[in-house]
Amino acid sequence: MALPTVVCGRNGRMANLLAGAVRDTTDLALAGRLCLRDPAGPPADGVFTSLAALPAAPAVVVDFTHRAGTVRLLRAAEDTPCALVVGTSGLTGTDQALLRRVARRRPVLQAANFSPVMALLRRFVGELAQALDDRWDAAVVDVHHARKVDAPSATASALARAWGTTRAAPPVSSLRFGDAVSEHRLLAGGAGEQIELAHRVNERSAFVPGVLAAVRFAGRAAPGLYSLEDALCG
Repeated sequence: MALPTVVCGRNGRMANLLAGAVRDTTDLALAGRLCLRDPAGPPADGVFTSLAALPAAPAVVVDFTHRAGTVRLLRAAEDTPCALVVGTSGLTGTDQALLRRVARRRPVLQAANFSPVMALLRRFVGELAQALDDRWDAAVVDVHHARKVDAPSATASALARAWGTTRAAPPVSSLRFGDAVSEHRLLAGGAGEQIELAHRVNERSAFVPGVLAAVRFAGRAAPGLYSLEDALCG
């Protein structure tokens, strides 16, 4: 039986991309779209304004929208059984506390970046930092489109944390311009040599395999807070 999946967002580019990807799979079924703010137009078939309005509780809800909508979703999920896959950026410390509280009752998978390659890169950065001697230090560069509201990005902060697990966390420089999706670089230098690791996303479709893996994992997981690495390795 296909796993009922709801995608948050009525018209957003990422929401449309994910809804299409869910429709194109055989093991997932698009159970509706969830618009967590006042709709800009007349009601549309398959678009709902609250979890309670859905005809049946979804197995998994996917949210890549905006902070205010994600907070509404988390509050609703406290009362409505469902699993959550959250990729929204810009959540505050208070929002994260709410997310962790929901994860005590629901499966919640949260990631800053759903590219499987970036998950591997973060792991490699941590291993690299652990292997190098203490003469090495690093910096992270974070490039996004002009409309991105948070800086540094959560992905850049995750790269910095990966390097800083065994040494001082590197500084992060954030650039916001144009319409590029995202680019992240870790530059490290030691005695007489340097290394540069770069990951660039040119199309949001690069995130789709990771999101679908997260949906499948969350749909069968026990309550708890999970990462993309859990989905890829589970």
